[in-house]
Amino acid sequence: MADQKQMETQYEALTNQELELQARKQELDQRAADLDAIQQALAARWEEMQKASEDDLTHLARMYGTMKPDQAAAIFNQMDPDFAGSFLRLMRSEQAGLILASMETRKAYEVSLKLAELNKDIREEAN
Repeated sequence: MADQKQMETQYEALTNQELELQARKQELDQRAADLDAIQQALAARWEEMQKASEDDLTHLARMYGTMKPDQAAAIFNQMDPDFAGSFLRLMRSEQAGLILASMETRKAYEVSLKLAELNKDIREEAN
């Protein structure tokens, strides 16, 4: 009889443990689903921010493109070469060339190097 009682107690303990594990699994599954939803929301927001940033750069590039080359060059001379290159890349080649030609020689060279480096990794993969 004592063995029967001990087995029932162990069975009850195992049943309770299984119920606790199932509850924890459900909680973890819910947390995983919540994290997935947050990740999707963040990805969507990131895409929106990237699009807005690209739109802003395109708008500024158009504005610089409508300026006289020497006026735009005076602004581009103050920019970081990477930043200046990103704008010039968005402009028509003729506009970008006129601005580069009006820039300080050293700065125009630095920007040209940055432009040449764009997509370098893709070109190297193709070879």
